[in-house]
Amino acid sequence: MSRPSLLVPALAAALAGGASLGACAPLSRAPGVPTHYAAHELCSAVFVGGLEPRAYYREAVAGRIAPVGSMVRWSVDRTRREVTARFGLFRSSRAVWRGDIGCQVDHGQSLELVTAPPPAGPPLLAPIAGDAVVAPANP
Repeated sequence: MSRPSLLVPALAAALAGGASLGACAPLSRAPGVPTHYAAHELCSAVFVGGLEPRAYYREAVAGRIAPVGSMVRWSVDRTRREVTARFGLFRSSRAVWRGDIGCQVDHGQSLELVTAPPPAGPPLLAPIAGDAVVAPANP
């Protein structure tokens, strides 16, 4: 099959899948699923895992968002540390790398860096081992 002839079955499958999810959430949110997923996964792979984005998208993302995977376009901005994914003219998603807490999809809320508070006191459990190397019990 040629690429244009695959467009009709892919759109039909996407619409059928979206219609089946209509009872779960507004149908208008369905086009955001593949773009949110692609942007977040690529952001994590590139900025956390240090992987090459083209290969990662082809091997890990495109198959998971099939049959619309071939219609999702993405770009990596290494300077701003963000990934943008687009699904045709329907939806665009942006995931931003936020340091120690990883990547977050921008849903329009503030993306201020959130840090975990320091521990309130000493650990609740006693240490289970010291700093010394432990010899194996069964060599």
